[in-house]
Amino acid sequence: MRLISFLGTGNYGETTYSFESSTCRTRYVAHALASFTRPNEIRLIATAEAWNQHGDALAQGLSNSGH
Repeated sequence: MRLISFLGTGNYGETTYSFESSTCRTRYVAHALASFTRPNEIRLIATAEAWNQHGDALAQGLSNSGH
């Protein structure tokens, strides 16, 4: 499965996402979706500004959860 998501420049606050009987506490919906679906490929669409603002934190969160 391939996960495609978008990353913007907003002020992403940490929240708890839930799907079926699972929950994931994170700032990024892409991280939550990856945790729920366990895709073998993740593609993020972002401007350079959005990536500079959030890319490292999102990549670290994904990496820490095994993606």
